[in-house]
Amino acid sequence: METFTHKQKKIAVINDLSGYGRCSLTVALPILSAMGHQACPVPTAILSNHTEFPVYFFDDYTEKMQDYADKWVQLGLSFDGIATGFLGSEKQITMVIDMVERLSGDDTLVLVDPVMGDHGRLYATYTEEMCEEMKLLVSRADVATPNVTEACILTGTPYKDKGWTRKELLNMAMMLRLMGARSVVITGVREGNFYTNVVLDRGMDAPSFVKVKCAGGQRPGTGDVFASVTAGALLRGSSLKEAVELAEHLRDLGYMPEQVQDFYPTPSTISTCMYYTGLDPRTMEEVYVPVNPHEKAMQRALIQYRNPKNYELVREALIKAGREDLIGYDRRCLIRPRGGERMSQDSRDDRERRASGEGRKAGGRNAAGERRTAGEGGGKRMEGGGSRASGKKKTIRNIHKSGKGKKGER
Repeated sequence: METFTHKQKKIAVINDLSGYGRCSLTVALPILSAMGHQACPVPTAILSNHTEFPVYFFDDYTEKMQDYADKWVQLGLSFDGIATGFLGSEKQITMVIDMVERLSGDDTLVLVDPVMGDHGRLYATYTEEMCEEMKLLVSRADVATPNVTEACILTGTPYKDKGWTRKELLNMAMMLRLMGARSVVITGVREGNFYTNVVLDRGMDAPSFVKVKCAGGQRPGTGDVFASVTAGALLRGSSLKEAVELAEHLRDLGYMPEQVQDFYPTPSTISTCMYYTGLDPRTMEEVYVPVNPHEKAMQRALIQYRNPKNYELVREALIKAGREDLIGYDRRCLIRPRGGERMSQDSRDDRERRASGEGRKAGGRNAAGERRTAGEGGGKRMEGGGSRASGKKKTIRNIHKSGKGKKGER
């Protein structure tokens, strides 16, 4: 029998490695790995920490990058995705353009984050020649994710801190697409207390505007987090707009996910094979797959049977499964019966035992959950809620706190 093998998607991540500071490869690798991909780093430089600190160690990796990529080519490797970040020289940009050509397959997703500047200014390391070379790299992108400063630099648009119109932002996005980028996300457009991202997906003339509230101050590495989540989500099958919304949400939470779970079928996953075939692809044995939305809802409700909102679904599921024994007053029961509804024999016997052994307590409840006076099932509802003499609900916490708990008392 042919063995089923799950193909994990591989993404080459071209960026610097900062040992401390939560940016570049340091954040990209765990995010992409948590999203289920094999993240393959290509370091452009090694730093002890990012350059926002007053001192740092820096080792330029430019002269080693060519040999590094050559070995991958000799091994015949190709990648499902390639994501580029900060590049420190014109030569590096040229080398990365070559890598994209040599390491791409027919369906490789290329995401280019053109890290060039911020707040209307180029970074000190950037030259006009580097800007021109970056335009060539952007032209090879399936998705380009410049911030508003970088979009202005790439398109020759005058920068402004605020006051952007939607038409101006669309024009910049269209110009980037005319350069060759198939899809464009312009990030970090400030609008009052919000940041707006402009999303122009391939084949669409009308953009989406994803607006999020500003959260805290500036944080190094948020662009790397954004680009990594976007690339990872696109490889998993999200739309570009959905990927952007997810990336924004994680960025604003300041959250580094340890695990990501899809809630929709994705190609080449075991669960999807089971869902569509009803078979476990590893053993070829039949697997029961609930496909009816109502049955799925009942299954979810059973897991959360304590939630009062789920009562009807839980009751329906128990009756359908022939488990009415779990409807009653026994401690094993999941829910109580409705008023006037017959309960299971086990539950009835248990209630009779408690009634004869302990007597009915004042302030007990009837089947409908209403408080009743002592000794009468059909008695009058107590005014004021009929609280117990102690005034406190008997819980494990209160028993331990008062020190009055008896041995064997539940």
